[in-house]
Amino acid sequence: TSPRKPITTSGIPRRRGAQPGNTQALKHGRHSKASRALRARIHAFRKRVRLTLAGVESQIEARNKESAKHAPRGPRKWLRKKR
Repeated sequence: TSPRKPITTSGIPRRRGAQPGNTQALKHGRHSKASRALRARIHAFRKRVRLTLAGVESQIEARNKESAKHAPRGPRKWLRKKR
């Protein structure tokens, strides 16, 4: 058995927020449709940025490991000062 949504007196199913016919319904502010949409877009953008940065950091780490493999292991004669 599935739960049934309560029906208003006008026959429209109840929904989130102010019910149909409510003259004091919130039309702007934090919970407005536009504000929720903006927050969703910001959240998606920040997620893309985090994933991009994680990819860049892993590439940098891989390059550092690769360059460490080819680094000279002996004493660096070219760093010594000439007398």
